[in-house]
Amino acid sequence: MKYSLLNPPNSFYAKIAPYKIELVYENGPRILIGRGSAGAVTALRLHELDHVKKNGDVEIGDFLEINDSARLIVGGKHHVDGLIVNTLSQSAALLQEINSSNKFNFTKLAPSDLLKIGSNVVVTTNCIVQSGAFIGDNCILGPGTICSSPVQDNSIIFSNNGIKTLPAKKQVRWWDGTYSEIIQFTKDGLPPTKSIDRQRIPVVVCAVTKIVNATIKSLEIIGVKNDGVYVAMGDLPEHKKNYLSTLDDRPLVVDDEILY
Repeated sequence: MKYSLLNPPNSFYAKIAPYKIELVYENGPRILIGRGSAGAVTALRLHELDHVKKNGDVEIGDFLEINDSARLIVGGKHHVDGLIVNTLSQSAALLQEINSSNKFNFTKLAPSDLLKIGSNVVVTTNCIVQSGAFIGDNCILGPGTICSSPVQDNSIIFSNNGIKTLPAKKQVRWWDGTYSEIIQFTKDGLPPTKSIDRQRIPVVVCAVTKIVNATIKSLEIIGVKNDGVYVAMGDLPEHKKNYLSTLDDRPLVVDDEILY
């Protein structure tokens, strides 16, 4: 099943939300996206993929909340290398440059300069997260942040290049629970009581079928990984295949166990 990301069906993101996503495409690095973070796909901008592929994976954790105006730059750096800055005027100008694509000024990446984002990260209006950023868990990037450096867990980046630490009571690793428990946590505020084996979370493997101006425009679900073992879409048990191949159906039924 192919899905255009210009106007993705609500059920596409909702049905795969309990699972990880792996994006695969020719001449590019593996991109692994955590549970509830599928919205990151439309924010990604992919450049110099041959070079990046040699240097490892791009990883985005669980439950990334990202504004429509923010961008995640994979494979290219620009003239604010190694900085965490927060100026709305500067980020707005860079976003205009990034979105025009052909005017973006790239330099080669160092081997360690990949993009990694932890879990429960909020990326707000006009933010740019570029290769070289290693953002920890439980972080908030305030409006206009341009980030290409490591950010420690539980950090809040706000105007005038300031960084604060989240209060201890906010440093709860609620994303380590099962998806059902996490949904309940969002309703009653009670954190999950048991941790999930994160290595066992099924991975929905998607082929990137169209990239225009460094932007992913469409995906095709091609299979599922369980415990690292890949099974192609056509070889899946019928109930799993039906779940993934009827993402446009209504009413929406989300199952966080079916792909295990």
